[in-house]
Amino acid sequence: MKKFILLIVVAVLLSACSQSKSNEKKKDIVKIKTKYDLRGDRKDGKDAEVKKGTVVIPKNPKRIVTFDYGAVDTIKALGHSSAIKGIAKGKNGESLPEDLASFKQKKYANVGELGKPNYNAIAKQKPDLIIFSGRTASKQVLEELKKAAPNAKLLYIGTDDEQTLSSIKKNTSDLGKIFDESSKAQKYIEKLNKISNNTEKIASKISDKSMILLTSEGELSTYGPKDRFGGLIYNEMGMKPADEKIKAGPHGKPVSLEYVAEEDPDIIFAMDRDKATSGKGTSRKILNNDVLKEVSAVKKKQIIELDPKEWYFSTNGIQSSIKQVKELKKNIEQLK
Repeated sequence: MKKFILLIVVAVLLSACSQSKSNEKKKDIVKIKTKYDLRGDRKDGKDAEVKKGTVVIPKNPKRIVTFDYGAVDTIKALGHSSAIKGIAKGKNGESLPEDLASFKQKKYANVGELGKPNYNAIAKQKPDLIIFSGRTASKQVLEELKKAAPNAKLLYIGTDDEQTLSSIKKNTSDLGKIFDESSKAQKYIEKLNKISNNTEKIASKISDKSMILLTSEGELSTYGPKDRFGGLIYNEMGMKPADEKIKAGPHGKPVSLEYVAEEDPDIIFAMDRDKATSGKGTSRKILNNDVLKEVSAVKKKQIIELDPKEWYFSTNGIQSSIKQVKELKKNIEQLK
């Protein structure tokens, strides 16, 4: 009888020990839900599919490779820059926004461009976590990333253009959980909430209609409420688009100077992609064209120039987003 009781006690202790170890393992991982558009092989994007899933990530990764500057911005804000070992910096680090200039240092390996990974460079870093977003979200690229870093978890961190601020808050919260910095992440989220509060109400008092114009190698593109850039300016900030019929697309809608003149926006949000990618701006030359001299935004001098590196490359970081919203709010208030 004593032996039987002893066996029961041992079994209970072993079960408790096993349960304790199981709970410890659960505390050491984070489950992140993701949803994004995964591109296929077709250039027109018609074979893209919506990818949903849950990524199980060990807490406090030590060797991160990232293809998203917003993630770099947020990880830096949380105080874990040392966990980053590789960044897609582009040629000579030209793509990095000014706020992330410290990552030009050689201790952060250059693993290619945002949409063109250097797989050999990635393999050398032996990452435990690879962070990517829209530019890298293609079947071919993700397959190659898995080959280059078979032991790395792949985590998508991007934004839903129709719910920009909500996406940014989720990304910040997720990274906070990964690094055991939820309290710090929440403080940044509260700061973003405070800055963005009442902006839509301020914009509602402005009857003027606006247009986002991206200049690139002499060409023009505009963006609607369901596009990148447009999601923040129109949906979140409450500005009114000059053209409400723009169909959503990853690269906006190519337009001509004549189109801009015909739509006649009262406000132009201008962004110079060339300045972001090569340092040589072309937007001023294009917008000073005689075709646009009678456009209301030009006559009223209501052309708001947006920082191209911040907006084009680093749109979903918590610190860059706070800066962008603050910049937009200030410009919108001056229009009243």
